[in-house]
Amino acid sequence: MSPLALARRLIGRLSSWIDPLRIAWGKRKLDAVFSTPRSRVEPAIFRFAASCAAPQCAADAEALALESRVCARAGQERCWSALWRPTALVIELKRYRSFDEYRRLVSKRTGGRYGRSANKAARLGYGVRVIDEEAFGASLNRIRTSKVWRSHGLVLEALIGERVKFVDFDIAPREPVCPTHWTRTWGVFGALGDEPDAMVARAVLRRAGNVATFNFFMGQAEVLGQGVTKLLMFAIMKWVLDRAEPAASGLDFVLQGVAEKGGRGILDWKRYTLFEPRSLALVDDRPFALPDGFDPGGYLDLNPDVRATGVDPVRHYIFHGLFQGRPYRRMNPR
Repeated sequence: MSPLALARRLIGRLSSWIDPLRIAWGKRKLDAVFSTPRSRVEPAIFRFAASCAAPQCAADAEALALESRVCARAGQERCWSALWRPTALVIELKRYRSFDEYRRLVSKRTGGRYGRSANKAARLGYGVRVIDEEAFGASLNRIRTSKVWRSHGLVLEALIGERVKFVDFDIAPREPVCPTHWTRTWGVFGALGDEPDAMVARAVLRRAGNVATFNFFMGQAEVLGQGVTKLLMFAIMKWVLDRAEPAASGLDFVLQGVAEKGGRGILDWKRYTLFEPRSLALVDDRPFALPDGFDPGGYLDLNPDVRATGVDPVRHYIFHGLFQGRPYRRMNPR
């Protein structure tokens, strides 16, 4: 097992014990950062559109359900269990009649700083475009490893490094097969060192039903001061709020992390970009059913490369193994 995989496994095991205490202690941030006491957290109703028949939609639906079930606590505010459950950070899109209104309110909250920062990035020649999720592997690794400690915590890849050699491929982005289940990736491109058109920031938005979540949002450390992440956020929110494409129609919420985790920097970023603490009410609690006989231990035994990464076998199967046709259970000997 590589040092990076070993570190991930150890951190994962420690987190399972420490996270409930971190969440309980982090409840103070609801009031301190977001000025929202626990008693005033409103519910958001997530529908993952479980009735969708397209088989390729399963991964997007279950991925969001996995994240959301951790935070689902609507109507449980008086229960002790609510102390250990995190509070989702959500943008309710219907509150903004247009992108211009959203940007104006962000500028008001930040005293114009975020708008000026995005304008600075545009003046410097940075631009945003949709890319394929599999594209620009080397550039993505460079972004991820450009800073050891970010506002959301330690970046293991930057501290330990990986032995894998990554390569950039500018693959044409694929159109979503289903307008209500998709994964869409944006990149910011501009000058970086000797490269005139390098990818310097990247974000992934995954949708299932009426909700989309950020799975990745990160910028190159050397150019963070040039406004590239603000430019990226505004570009994504413009696409979402303009609703010019069928893939953006019917979205009610955008989700990004929880209120109890992360340093003041990342929490201020979310507050400034109008994320709010919300409890969740899940209409489709389990949109994706694992196949009969799925055996997590057997899946790892049959796929040793997955075991070596230290990732959760269920999550890996949903995101990757399902579409790669990987074996998931041992066949009974005759």
